[in-house]
Parts: sequence; C-alpha cells; structure tokens
Amino acid sequence: MSQQPQYPECEACRVSIHEAHTKIESRLTAVEITLWGQTGNNGLRADIRELKSKIDVLLRFFWIATAMPPLIVAVVVVLKFLGQL
Repeated sequence: MSQQPQYPECEACRVSIHEAHTKIESRLTAVEITLWGQTGNNGLRADIRELKSKIDVLLRFFWIATAMPPLIVAVVVVLKFLGQL
C-alpha cells in the first residue's frame, strides 16, 4: 500500500473531523452520565426505579382501600343472614 502525499487542506480536514468527533464523544458521555449515572445508583435510571417503588406502594394502598367496602358489605350481609345483626 503506497502512502499518499500529505496536503495541507487534508490535514485541516482531519483536524476538523477529529474535533467534531471529540465534541460528539463528550456530548454522548454527558448524556450517558445523565441517564445512567456514574455507578448506576444515581442518574435517571435510579430515579425511575425509586419512582416505580413509590407508585407500587401507592397502588397497593388504593387496592386495599377499594377492596374494603365490598368486604364490609359482604360481612354485614352474612351477619344479617345468620341473624347476628
């Protein structure tokens, strides 16, 4: 493989391409750190996990809260049927 002669305009293009790649790489690194954090315990991923656990607790509360009235009605009906009420 023969080497091509070095032209100043080609060198300028190489430098500008290298600078563009460096900027893109730094932007990607910033996005990656924002999304995943340094160790995975911080960043948006950890925030989403924390939010998911809080929503799970809230859903359990509503599940129990909405299940109580039918259970109370069922107990009252059974007690009334048995003559205990």
